[in-house]
Amino acid sequence: MNEDTAELKKLLEETLAVAEDNNRLLKLIRRDATVSLVVKVLMYLLLVGVPIFFLSQFLHPLLTPGSGASPAGMFGIPSKEQIDAIKGAYGL
Repeated sequence: MNEDTAELKKLLEETLAVAEDNNRLLKLIRRDATVSLVVKVLMYLLLVGVPIFFLSQFLHPLLTPGSGASPAGMFGIPSKEQIDAIKGAYGL
């Protein structure tokens, strides 16, 4: 009986050691997964955000009427005042 108790105690201690090691590994895996998610989110934000930022900096003068970047309105389309001036010049 005493031998059985000692063997059960030994098995229980081994099981506890394996469970603690497993828990440690699972915590490392979870931490690595969290870090990986954060890095992926940052990378996608950079991949999407940087081009949008530079496009907005490049297109802002073109899309803003009266900024002086283009003589007419957006993308070279004449404004209503310019069209009215042309109509007045030709008597339309």
